[in-house]
Amino acid sequence: MVLSICPICFSIPFSRLPSEHLPALPHHPSLSSLLSSSRSCNLCALIATAIKSLLRGTRDPSGAGGFETTLGTLQSGKSVIQHFSMGTNDHDDSIDGDGDEEEMRYSLLRQAEARGLKPWLFGNWWVLDEEDKKDPSKLKLLGLGVRLGRGPEVERGEGNDEKTVSYRGTYLRIRVDDGTPLNSLIPGRLRTIHSGSSLALSRIARWLQSCNHTHTCIPPHPPTLPTRVLDLGPPGGNHPITIFEAPAGARAHYTALSHCWGGSGAHSKFTTTTSNLADRKNGIPPSALPKTFQDAIIITRFLGVRYLWIDSVCILQDFHPDWVHESARMSAVYANSYLTISASASRGVESGVFVDAKALGVSHQGIEAFALRREGGGNTSAFVFQNERGGNEYLHQKPVAILDLEEAGGMLHVSLEWLPSSLTNDPRVYLVGEFGEYVDPIGFQNLSTRGWTLQERILSSRVLHYATDQMYWECHSCFHGEDGVRISPSRSDIAVIATAEKLPPQLCGVPQSGGLSLIEGYPVTDTETYGRWAGGWLKHIENYSHRGLTVPSDKLTALAGLARMVASKTGDRYFAGIWASHILEDICWRTHTHEETLRLGSPQTGGFEYTTGKRVGPDITRPTPYRAPSWSWASVDGRIRFVPVDFQRVRALIRACWTEPPFQGKGDPFGSVEGGGLELKAPFFEIKPAPPSYSPDPKLPLNPAKPLVAIAHPTGISYGNAFFDLASPPQYPCYALFLDSAQALILRRRTHTTPLPSGTGSSFDPKTAPNAALDAMMENPHAALEAMKTKKSRSGLSRLFRGSSKEKGKDKAKEKPVGKARELMEFDRVGVATFIRTDKQRAGLGASGAHAKPYGPVAQEDMEHSVAVLIF
Repeated sequence: MVLSICPICFSIPFSRLPSEHLPALPHHPSLSSLLSSSRSCNLCALIATAIKSLLRGTRDPSGAGGFETTLGTLQSGKSVIQHFSMGTNDHDDSIDGDGDEEEMRYSLLRQAEARGLKPWLFGNWWVLDEEDKKDPSKLKLLGLGVRLGRGPEVERGEGNDEKTVSYRGTYLRIRVDDGTPLNSLIPGRLRTIHSGSSLALSRIARWLQSCNHTHTCIPPHPPTLPTRVLDLGPPGGNHPITIFEAPAGARAHYTALSHCWGGSGAHSKFTTTTSNLADRKNGIPPSALPKTFQDAIIITRFLGVRYLWIDSVCILQDFHPDWVHESARMSAVYANSYLTISASASRGVESGVFVDAKALGVSHQGIEAFALRREGGGNTSAFVFQNERGGNEYLHQKPVAILDLEEAGGMLHVSLEWLPSSLTNDPRVYLVGEFGEYVDPIGFQNLSTRGWTLQERILSSRVLHYATDQMYWECHSCFHGEDGVRISPSRSDIAVIATAEKLPPQLCGVPQSGGLSLIEGYPVTDTETYGRWAGGWLKHIENYSHRGLTVPSDKLTALAGLARMVASKTGDRYFAGIWASHILEDICWRTHTHEETLRLGSPQTGGFEYTTGKRVGPDITRPTPYRAPSWSWASVDGRIRFVPVDFQRVRALIRACWTEPPFQGKGDPFGSVEGGGLELKAPFFEIKPAPPSYSPDPKLPLNPAKPLVAIAHPTGISYGNAFFDLASPPQYPCYALFLDSAQALILRRRTHTTPLPSGTGSSFDPKTAPNAALDAMMENPHAALEAMKTKKSRSGLSRLFRGSSKEKGKDKAKEKPVGKARELMEFDRVGVATFIRTDKQRAGLGASGAHAKPYGPVAQEDMEHSVAVLIF
């Protein structure tokens, strides 16, 4: 049904709307005329609401998201200061309200009219790619804007002049139906109400065809088939479904399903085992398959693909050797799939892949609302569905104006949705993350709570996500939703991870660039776009740490495919979740069970203010039986976060590292481990609780909600926060082993001796030690490890060896291999600590020595107190 539209709104030339910096088009001749029309015209009502928001924003121009300020030029040629609003807290999408609210709206408009202001319309023009900025034909219309002014020029707008202008964005979003002439100009669409409808399936086919013809996401030739696949028969019919065991070298396209199993009991009857494999090779009745599998079959057949891979059907679940062999090939299965079908919203095999938005009561909120921190505002879009006659009908929660325009060749939909300004003379790229905050819409989905699915998404070349709000297409070249929203595709890309893994130390850990004056031990709050956090290994492990696993022992196995792929692209060595080139950074992790906010104090008080928010995960546990060395994040269950290491002030020397896969060292080197150890030489001090009398200086970033601890060393006493891995009360004595001048592992002495890896008896072979001076790690850890990681391991062990070193120009005698160095103290990691600075107070800790110095907690002269230890 087309809602009422007045002749003035019906005549708006949407395809020719001027940019915000150009003279705008007149709308109603006065605000009184607009108000009168808004009682019957839906678009006038939306424009009136946008003006009210605009007037409120004019009174408070700061906005919630602040302004970007640049220099620009008016159409007259005069230079001007330009303020771009990047987010506002003034949006109010109410059209119908109580009497007071309605009266306030009319009062604002009457006051504006008294100042001689009239409504003027313009368009919000963006580009979809960076390279399109220089091509005016590539401009896309996303929004309809209105400003109040005494004339059409921007400098005559309310609050503007010939010296300064403000661009406040557009409050109205434009979308069109599929298959209309304006599709190439307006990228916005409506979401399908049911993702299994013919309308939705046709969209998928267009996305796939576009990727095939314009991207290079998949190789031109079909890949080798996995060991087993579901054979759906030739395209074009409902053929019998069978399990097909592909002969070696057989090639064909196949789809893969990424899904949540649900409870083990609910899923077990649908798995393939040694006892039912023969029957399933002869045929599987579709009715015997759960809803999720049936939906995946519908999608695969619709796309004309014959084969489908589903883990629980194509891997023998009761035969461990087959499970081990096939899980090790998981990286190739997903990387080579023609398309991965992601049942993102599903909670189990009976939930299905397809989503019925009406049945679920899905919010009409767009993902941009979250990126712009406007999830409580009016950013909404409508849903579309086909009726029994094949025509389109619409479902919307918030006011929407629908215009049946001749130039559109169909319906044009206008809804309340704010976007920042983008000008035709300097257009923005329409990517969530390029404007506003980066938001991953798939991160909200149930499937993103499961451990195995992280690597399934990253390894796949193309993923079709069936999320609760809409379908999303993600490939190496683009990431977009049904409604036209575009998201940066690089955050879940294997190439981005591999690139980040190759970064040198100076581009990792604590940022060293930008002219920032760093104080040792002070927190680094902006790592999201830096180093190995920006779509790299650290960020993905932080994500992975809060995901669940039905079988806890799968912690490393469920990530083995991704680790194998990273290793193949970087040549790096892997130790139970830790990379050889980044050992110090990868072992510096801590628990993260609550939201934590660190703010600068007020100008009067200075210092820092800590706030502990809601719980974001359960307390950390260390499961039994053994799963990984204590220094690996894989040794615990629960949410963790990495603490940046300062590579300009490294204090630890890596002397050896090893892990031992199962099956006498012959198991998957990227999967589970049965043992492992790390030998470090670093400054080593006993940790004690801070004296009760100690009151931390509020100007220091010490969190009073975390245990306060202290160490005594020759240059003074250092206080810090301890982050113990487990929630149980800390047990002393424990010790700090410093990785850099501020970050330390917390260690506790082991009460038993750990056997060294099998396959080499009790010692390592010193002949395999690399010819590298590992003491150079103090100056260039990356280069030293680069030499070490290229050495091949023996007997299936993944390890680094101690090398020779030089001191004062004389060769030192070769040290004993780690395996014979049983005189070294052995420890378990129990946490990490951050020490802030040297303190002149020594009371209660029995320290002696020179007066404290104002620099970091562990100075270079403390290196003489380094101790070599083994950590298991």
